[in-house]
Amino acid sequence: MTRTLGVVMDSIESINPYKDTTLLLLLAAQNRGWEIMYMQQHDLSLENENPVASMSQLRVKDHQTDWFSLGQPKLTSLSDLNVILMRKDPPFDTEYIYTTYILEAAEKLGVYMYSCSNMTYLMRMKIQSLVCLSYESRIIRQTGFL
Repeated sequence: MTRTLGVVMDSIESINPYKDTTLLLLLAAQNRGWEIMYMQQHDLSLENENPVASMSQLRVKDHQTDWFSLGQPKLTSLSDLNVILMRKDPPFDTEYIYTTYILEAAEKLGVYMYSCSNMTYLMRMKIQSLVCLSYESRIIRQTGFL
């Protein structure tokens, strides 16, 4: 069974292959047998409430001048993907907000979503939880509540 990874990122033509972490992630996934589908923010849309994208199969190489090849774009449901990497850093504008809505719709259909902002959110929530637990335990000790 082929596992399919979608990646939403800036133009792959414009990355610096020498230091681009997205390229490293894609090389690792490809070496583990994942099929990679490439899309940019403007390729995402909703059709009858179904999240779709014009996406192209992507092959990557560890090479400084010839690091990728793209297949022909095809309109595909995001629910056909197993995982989507959101590797586009935000400017917090309307396009980014629309993108998050579309990706959230895909997540509701069972697609696993990974983005740096997810990790930042999760870390912030974990830190807040630890702070709250610490505060609550101090209050409990001080008041003898339990």
